[in-house]
Amino acid sequence: MEYQFSKLIQGIQPSAADRMLEQMNNPQLLSLAGGNPSPETFPIDEIRRASGLLLETDPIHVLQYSVTEGYAPLRKAAWEYFNSRGQHFQSEDELIITSGSQQVPDLAAKCFLEYGDIVIVEDPSYYLTLDTFRSHGVCLVGIRMEEDGMDIQELENAIHRYQPKMLYTIPNFHNPTGITTSSEKRKKIYDICTRNNVLILEDNPYGDIYFGDYPLPLIKSFDTEGSVILAQSLSKIIAPGLRVSTCIANKKIIQKLVLAKRCADVHTSTWGQYICEQILVNIDMDEHINNICAYYKEKCNIMRNGIEQNFPDDIKLIYPKGGMFMWVTLPERFSMPDLVEKALRQNVAVVPGNIFFVNQNAPCQSIRMNYSTPSAEDISNAIFTIGKILSKD
Repeated sequence: MEYQFSKLIQGIQPSAADRMLEQMNNPQLLSLAGGNPSPETFPIDEIRRASGLLLETDPIHVLQYSVTEGYAPLRKAAWEYFNSRGQHFQSEDELIITSGSQQVPDLAAKCFLEYGDIVIVEDPSYYLTLDTFRSHGVCLVGIRMEEDGMDIQELENAIHRYQPKMLYTIPNFHNPTGITTSSEKRKKIYDICTRNNVLILEDNPYGDIYFGDYPLPLIKSFDTEGSVILAQSLSKIIAPGLRVSTCIANKKIIQKLVLAKRCADVHTSTWGQYICEQILVNIDMDEHINNICAYYKEKCNIMRNGIEQNFPDDIKLIYPKGGMFMWVTLPERFSMPDLVEKALRQNVAVVPGNIFFVNQNAPCQSIRMNYSTPSAEDISNAIFTIGKILSKD
């Protein structure tokens, strides 16, 4: 049969990161290309105990269909957990459970965007969310990233020129750059968007993984107008395979998101929701988060030290204050695509930076490297190998 795929899905192509993931079964591959939490941070014993208890005492509810909004005790536990971490929301806000934070932009697009609408994004930004927007036929306008977040003047100009419906941002430990948007810019982004009737989709998957001072207040925390939709993942602090995340927004928005989610998957895994609720309620989350942060900080420092020792002095390195990624920009005398290919031939994988930009075909000198997944030894060996390649070019 000759398949006639939609134009929207034909416009989404496998990325370089997807092709690298296909090689993950290679036991010799030293991969800095992933974005997975380390299995060392999973509360496996607690998950095992919670699973056994639930299947012994309440198997029917755990294995049965549930409501679209999410398991009520988990919604309460997640709300209380976020409050305990200094996140406070408006009285008109509500929380629902989603199947990973990646579902939130998909639901938001279904509820608010028409074909051809404009969405403002950081340039670069998380490529899977960009593809999610592309799958809805919207047009993306990228705003250049500075050391403290989006270029505000460029943002204002783009809003006046294109009249977008939505802005997407990752203010904490941005993927791919690791940049943290300053408090001043967070307030400016909110004020500019609110004045111009632009919804803000704030993505906070890495907010609990910080290496110094506690993360800055979320844009959502000063959302008095109900114009911010907040996606918050539990994948990075419990386990990603559970596919449990949250979305917080004004209750009028939540009502529509629930309708869209009902059409998408009816509800998030009941078992996964029960497990997450048990974890949030029964373990010392402060201690758990502190252990995760210390573990990732050590691996981040190993990567940074390796780069400083093995890479040319004139590379540009953004040292993250949290999260999982490091963004390295090569001097013009190097070819980023050549480096990626040469590294892969020596069993080292990094992600070419161009896949994170709105225009993926534009020249790019940057690569993204992940330190959360590989072991400390693999990080050191991979960085050493890349350094040797650069020294020969």
